[in-house]
Amino acid sequence: MERRKFLKNSSLAAAGGLTIVNFPLFGKNAPSNKVIIAVMGVNSRGAFHIKNFSKIPGVEVAYICDVEDGAIKRGFDAVPEGSRKPVLEKDIRKLVAKTDFDALVIGAPDHWHAPAALMGVSNGKHVYVEKPAGHNPRESE
Repeated sequence: MERRKFLKNSSLAAAGGLTIVNFPLFGKNAPSNKVIIAVMGVNSRGAFHIKNFSKIPGVEVAYICDVEDGAIKRGFDAVPEGSRKPVLEKDIRKLVAKTDFDALVIGAPDHWHAPAALMGVSNGKHVYVEKPAGHNPRESE
C-alpha cells in the first residue's frame, strides 16, 4: 500500500471514529441531563421549593430532610402526582454525606442556613439557599 493512501484512509477512519465516539449515547435522556436535589426544611418554604423544582424538566427531588413530623408530611404532600417519591432523611449530616444527589436546597429556619450550606459545600454539593445567610449580620459575613 502506498504511504499517501494509507495516511488518507487512516485519517478518514480516525475522523469517522471520533464522530461515532462523540455521539451522545442517550441523547436528551442522558443521566447527566438530570439534576437530583435534596430539600432540607420542608415546613413552609421548603414545601414550596419541592412543588416548584418538581415542575422543572430534568429536575428530580430525591430526598426530603426535616426533623418535624408535621413538616415531613407537608413536604411529601408537595410532591406532584406521578413523580418519584423522595426518601426521608432526618439528619442533615447523613444526608450531605450521600453521593447520589447533586444539589441541596435549604428551606430551613434562618439559623440553619449557614450551617447547612457549609455542610453541603463541604461535601461537594451545589447549594441553593435564600437570604438571610445567617442568624445575624456578623454570622453572614
